[in-house]
Amino acid sequence: MSSMHSTSDTVEEKNPKACPTVEAIEEIGSKWRLV
Repeated sequence: MSSMHSTSDTVEEKNPKACPTVEAIEEIGSKWRLV
């Protein structure tokens, strides 16, 4: 999962507009981990 984090960070740097999307994906990911 840590590899995904580094990828999302790169996306945020290249596409500031993708920040909300990345945050939403991370929220969903955290929920899946709890399950």
